[in-house]
Amino acid sequence: MRWTVLLLCFPSLALAERPVDAIEELHAVCRSSASPGPRELYAVRVDRFRFESYDEIDSLLRVDTQRNLRAFRGSAEFFPTDFESIAFRATEERAAELRTQGHALRLGFFLGFDGGRPCVIRSVVAVTTVRADLAFVELLDQEGRVVAREDFERLRAWQDDQERDGIPGEGPRAQVDPPTGTQAAAATVLTAPSVATALGQCFAQVSLRRATAIVRLRVGVDGSVERAEMELSSLGRPSAQTCVVNELRRLRFPAGGGELRVPIRFAR
Repeated sequence: MRWTVLLLCFPSLALAERPVDAIEELHAVCRSSASPGPRELYAVRVDRFRFESYDEIDSLLRVDTQRNLRAFRGSAEFFPTDFESIAFRATEERAAELRTQGHALRLGFFLGFDGGRPCVIRSVVAVTTVRADLAFVELLDQEGRVVAREDFERLRAWQDDQERDGIPGEGPRAQVDPPTGTQAAAATVLTAPSVATALGQCFAQVSLRRATAIVRLRVGVDGSVERAEMELSSLGRPSAQTCVVNELRRLRFPAGGGELRVPIRFAR
């Protein structure tokens, strides 16, 4: 039964990933992975790889991962976290077809999903090494069409988080979660649609798909914000962080004063 043929000639099925198409982009996402916040799903094309012998016992066509997988003309090398196996389920006949059809691999991966330091960044004339927390792997034909695909448990866990933490709407948007602190009526002010719209415009300054931030506020007795500062952020760009802080600084709260810790989620 050739159930793997269902993927033949379909475009990539991983609709939420961010393609990494150049070594400079890889360096940028490696640096951003050091920031706190939800992990982002990336994808990279690997043109140089080879298959191992067909595994008749488990009905698997394995990719040789004894050597690192090279991308960007050798400027970057990827290896799976814990050296997991990369393999496609297939009958022996189907595996022979995939050997002929397979022209490139497309790796879906996270950076820092399982913790630890994911990248050793080198100059563009040297080799950057990436420990990739694999989410999926696709086998592409010469036309770039997906002929086989396998998903890893990390992808399912990430998709569950995306569904749980999703923010309704389209485009760059934000959602303020319930704040903590001594201003009891703060949630009414912070969850107003106008606040979410303004914070979404701040998020439009960055190219991330998702991010989080926590802002600390000190509210004066007259309800004005006396102090606003970013405590944690995965936004990356300083201008976007400043934008978020300034938008919250403009708010007016009920009189009485107090301290607030405001968690914000962003999505695109």
